[in-house]
Amino acid sequence: MNLYQPRIELKDRAKDILTGKYVTSILLLFMRGMFVMFLSNLALSLGRQFSGILARILGTDSSLIITGAALLISLLASILTAVFNVGFTLFFLNLACNKPVNPFYLFYGFQQDFGKSFGISAVLVLVDTICLAPFDIITNHISQTHTLNAPWMPAMVIALAIGFVVRIPLSLGLSQCYFLMLDFPNYSVTQILKLSFRVMKGHKKRLFLIELSFLPLMLINVFSWGIGGLWLTPYMNMVHTLFFLDLMNPKKEI
Repeated sequence: MNLYQPRIELKDRAKDILTGKYVTSILLLFMRGMFVMFLSNLALSLGRQFSGILARILGTDSSLIITGAALLISLLASILTAVFNVGFTLFFLNLACNKPVNPFYLFYGFQQDFGKSFGISAVLVLVDTICLAPFDIITNHISQTHTLNAPWMPAMVIALAIGFVVRIPLSLGLSQCYFLMLDFPNYSVTQILKLSFRVMKGHKKRLFLIELSFLPLMLINVFSWGIGGLWLTPYMNMVHTLFFLDLMNPKKEI
């Protein structure tokens, strides 16, 4: 019978591993934040310019096409941003395994097998986007029409609730994709997605409870104006990394 490490033990190990390593981790966070900000601003600028060009060519009657094009550019930027998570995962995986680490691992997903990195990132981003699309559509309508009245509020709450009910199990099932991509470099995108669901079978609740245990620290981070995230983000990522290593190599009961 397999024995998996309890949540407290994973967290204690994460703190021990990160001791003396926070400077490099914070540098990695800073680099990712800068590039994410750059891609987001670039997507926003390109979306506006492209929308303006389409408006002049197609006319104002094609507003739906213009909006769709802008959303497509935004979605592409989100996927490219998610590709950074490949290198981010590699950094913490090497750190957990006592291997050399480098903040420039951040670009690993762009340098090595970009097609696979992009494909996995696209699936993860699309899952989030589709699950929360009804909520986003309703909130966008409310913000544009300023109709924050009774009919729309319940619809917004229901859309958000349904979105999370669908999203949570899917996200938990796909949570190991980046780790598995690095662990099984010869696997295709489809094989990695299937393997993630397979290894997470029976472990979704365990990971979900780990995620919930971070909520108090997340609240403290909010009140610290995000400064606490410099400590919290590496800590959470290290716990997730140790969860994966424990998942793939559990202890055997004697």
